[in-house]
Amino acid sequence: MKRASSVFQIDRFLRVFVGREALLQSYLRRFEGAEPRSDEAFTIEAVVEHLKTDFATRSAVMAGLMQAADLTNESGHDLLVNLCERENYRPADLHALPHECLSLKILTERRGIFDHARDLQTISTAERLALFRGAGVVEPSVSDEALDEFAELVRQHCRQKLGSEKVIVRHHVEDGVTAVVVYYEKRVKTEVVLAGSDHRPILSTTTFRPAEQDFLTFDPEHHQIAINSARGQHDEVLRKGFARTFLRNENYFESQRSMQLLNLGIIADDDFEMMTDEGAEARITELHYDCPNDVHEPQFVVKSDDVRDTLVRKNMIHTLRSSLIKKAVIRIPLPGDRRPRKVELRVPNKLNYSKSTHAMDILRYLNSWGLLRG
Repeated sequence: MKRASSVFQIDRFLRVFVGREALLQSYLRRFEGAEPRSDEAFTIEAVVEHLKTDFATRSAVMAGLMQAADLTNESGHDLLVNLCERENYRPADLHALPHECLSLKILTERRGIFDHARDLQTISTAERLALFRGAGVVEPSVSDEALDEFAELVRQHCRQKLGSEKVIVRHHVEDGVTAVVVYYEKRVKTEVVLAGSDHRPILSTTTFRPAEQDFLTFDPEHHQIAINSARGQHDEVLRKGFARTFLRNENYFESQRSMQLLNLGIIADDDFEMMTDEGAEARITELHYDCPNDVHEPQFVVKSDDVRDTLVRKNMIHTLRSSLIKKAVIRIPLPGDRRPRKVELRVPNKLNYSKSTHAMDILRYLNSWGLLRG
């Protein structure tokens, strides 16, 4: 099978380090022999030339540079800045450094913050969730032993099903919610080129790069696990593996009602409302529902800027009260977003939404509005 390949324009990434060579020098000191000889002037050109002959550390050096490049977009940069401030790590140049320099600086000096930002960026790229409800109150046992056991279960599954070469598992706990991120990495041949050239590689290296990512979150207050997997068949191994290793009960999410999580019938209640933390109101813009008890078993699809208000004004809200609501589309205004985020809820337990939406914010709102059964 042909190995995956990629291209990395090294001078485009490193050119912003001109005048800030100390940041790059600090990074290279982590690798014995990776730094150009001390009698050479430390320049970007010297670093590139040194990498051409540095076979011992080239792969490790390039892997870190490419990881730093992964967080140089706006969302990655914002995550790094926010996490630095939250962790009380405030270097004087936190808000002044170019994205590339800040990313490499944090990778060098605060690897934990860097990895956390990388994990949160992975979560923000999701577009679907499968939800499951557990049987009763339980607190996860988050330990290195449980994490290692979970990682080994996933590795075994990958070797059998995917042939993935490397699996990395990381976890974080925020506001009582445990988040676990799984990276499936494969060896990738990277051709290093110079921007503006004929794109002939000046060197090549082989590094592990993420091919796919999965994540899950567990909210013990509501007994809920939310899973996003690159392939749908991962859901079961992630769900059962988490329950077995962190909860010590492999069948915690396996009851007949574990998938019956969406509570869309509450939309028909007179006092139902969806207010956000900022006092704005989310709106239902699409609703699919059936009337199975009617003699003709009609099916309805209603689309509107505010479906619930439309049904009330048209004296049709009563049709919901004896109906089976199968799907709802909600637009939720979130802080920092110019436009409301569209979230699709489909019974019994599926959520779909646009990328760059913070999944944990969505779940928190759905729980507070009663749309998820706790």
